[in-house]
Amino acid sequence: MNRNGENVENPWIELVKLYEEDGTCIHPLDKKKIDEINSQLEGKIDEKIQISQRPLPYLGNPYTANVLFLLLNPGYKEGGIGSGEHYELWKKNILHEDMDYPIYELDPEVRKNGSRSHRWFYVRLKQLFGKEDLLKNAEKISKKICFVEYFPYHSKKASSLWKYGGITLPTQEYGFELVRKAVERGAIIVIMKGKKQWLKKICEYKSRIEYYQTTNAQGSSLTKDVVIRGVFPDDYNELREKILGVE
Repeated sequence: MNRNGENVENPWIELVKLYEEDGTCIHPLDKKKIDEINSQLEGKIDEKIQISQRPLPYLGNPYTANVLFLLLNPGYKEGGIGSGEHYELWKKNILHEDMDYPIYELDPEVRKNGSRSHRWFYVRLKQLFGKEDLLKNAEKISKKICFVEYFPYHSKKASSLWKYGGITLPTQEYGFELVRKAVERGAIIVIMKGKKQWLKKICEYKSRIEYYQTTNAQGSSLTKDVVIRGVFPDDYNELREKILGVE
């Protein structure tokens, strides 16, 4: 339930159906506000929402993850992340279906095919675990973590129109609720981008959540020198141990 005591259903079920019918990438609930945002961004091409890219509100299973990495919004680079790749994996992810590798960039078959899709996530996890440990524990890690975006649609740069709360999309509430539920069951939070925005949405838990934050909001690295303690008790190694299940 959300803050108003209402059940929050997965809005992306509807988008999957529409995408399969005619390639629609913007949820009907969001379309009016997305059009409003883009109409106000004439001359600011980098901040415009990419309406032909499938949204990525989260990557991973938020119901089983014991660590959630919070981000601002999925980026966009021409010729970069291939949103046309791995449709079936994207669909399973967005519908919360069972997957051997919920972070599917860690799937050996995906990596063997040389995919560029979501390589951003692989690079950050390699910083945290090291290449050898990441590949050795890929399936376990993939099931223990989840990345959640504050804003689900792609753009080269975040726009202040939605970044600072002036415009909020109806579908965003589902992502906020996933994070609240994870916090309620004791998941650890790593705020990689959008600390102010995220803590505002989960403010009722602020005094008791365990969280890390990163110091380089632009690059969002997970190297030891940029991951600092929020309310979490000890050190960088404990974050890795929580994911790998080391007591």
